[in-house]
Amino acid sequence: MDVSICKIHDITSILIFIVANLRDLFRLHKLFAEWFVVAFLIH
Repeated sequence: MDVSICKIHDITSILIFIVANLRDLFRLHKLFAEWFVVAFLIH
C-alpha cells in the first residue's frame, strides 16, 4: 500500500513538472512569436 501511494505521488510530481515546463515553453514560444512578428515588420 505504501508503495502505491509513493508511485501515485511520483506520477503527480512528474505531471506538475511537465505542466510547469509546458507553461515556460508556451511563454518562450509566445515571446519568440512576438519577436518574429517584429522582425518581419522591420524587414
